[in-house]
Amino acid sequence: MRYSQDPSPGQLPEPDDAPATNFWLRWRVVSLAVAAVLLLPAARQGYNWYEKSRDVRDKQAVMNATKGELAQLQAEQKAAQDAARAELDKANATEAELAKKYQDALQNARKVLEAKDFSVRLTGPAHVQPGAPNTWKIETLNRHGQPIKPKKLEIAVRDAKGNEVVKPQTYEQPTGSTTTLDLPLAFWAKVKPGTDLFLEVSALTDDDRKGTLNERIPLARPVYVTHLATDKPLYKPGETVRFRSLTLDRATLLPPEHDLHLKFRLRDPGDAVTQLDEGNGRVLSNLQPVFGPDKKPLRGIGVGEHAISPDAPGGEYKLDLLEVKSDATEVLLETRKFIVNRYVPDTFEKKLEFDGKSYGAGDTVQARLEVSRTAGGPMKDAKATFVATVDGRQLFEPKGATFTIVPAERGSTKAVLDVRFTLPADIFEKAAKNTPPSDSELQH
Repeated sequence: MRYSQDPSPGQLPEPDDAPATNFWLRWRVVSLAVAAVLLLPAARQGYNWYEKSRDVRDKQAVMNATKGELAQLQAEQKAAQDAARAELDKANATEAELAKKYQDALQNARKVLEAKDFSVRLTGPAHVQPGAPNTWKIETLNRHGQPIKPKKLEIAVRDAKGNEVVKPQTYEQPTGSTTTLDLPLAFWAKVKPGTDLFLEVSALTDDDRKGTLNERIPLARPVYVTHLATDKPLYKPGETVRFRSLTLDRATLLPPEHDLHLKFRLRDPGDAVTQLDEGNGRVLSNLQPVFGPDKKPLRGIGVGEHAISPDAPGGEYKLDLLEVKSDATEVLLETRKFIVNRYVPDTFEKKLEFDGKSYGAGDTVQARLEVSRTAGGPMKDAKATFVATVDGRQLFEPKGATFTIVPAERGSTKAVLDVRFTLPADIFEKAAKNTPPSDSELQH
């Protein structure tokens, strides 16, 4: 490198230094261009590194935020688990406490029962039956279950409001340990259907200790009587069974006071059940209830029909009528049996009547033969062959007997033929000759 000094003012540069100056200028430009070419990839890599670093920082920030949320959720879950565990521990503690109280109460009750000298026991029907006598047996027992004789016994029957239905009965010095309570027929005139009754029994011992028994007696629902009928007793497979029922209050023989849920079912010889019609038992006319003389709706009537399958097995079938209670339990009211059989009915129904029960030799016999169609319908141009015989001997055979057509029931007609003939005078003699000898006659 050559050192040069700027010329003084007013002086021109020396001409020998100009080429050197240009050389160095060109060298600097080339150096800068090479440096720029070399530094461009590095700058690009630096920029990419910066972008990657910023992306990493952003993702690191997101990851840190997610870790923070996860830690918060884990903390909340642990807090909920701790709270649930605390509630469970509390519930277990409460259960243990209640179990302990129950055991303590049970032990105390046992001690009270053991300390009590006597008790009152009531024996009788679980459900009383309105309109009929009902009897209960009242006993006083010691703590060992042995009968004892009370000093005084008081019995009362009350309704749900505590009103006396039967005047309290007091027994001073009962003759034994057992007392009988009877509810007579007249008692039910004071009780409305559906009333809950309470039987209250109090007994006193010799030292005036009192034992009381309050027994709730549910009043039984009315008892019904039912008639169930079918249109005929014998059917063929493929025919239709038509049935109806009538249910009345057994005590009054009047229709029920409320609607009945009636249901019919059919049982085949194998006891397989087919559900049939059901309804409320009301009588309707044009979809309006029919009222009786007492201005109350007529109830307790059920009707229906069922087509027997053509391939139904023969045998005895059972038609059941049931009442469905409000709690869905079913009570069987009546059962009707009928026969299903494959039979061929006679085309004609025949009826032969004589004018006497017995006849003698030479008597005149008169008879009438009536013939009609089994299924109903007219009779036309009916003729018959009539033969009367005795012990194989032919007595009478009219030729070309023709029936007389006369009106019958339900618009049909029937054929009638009157026959008249006389028995021979020697009928018994010839009959005796034709009779084989007895064993006693052969021995002689």
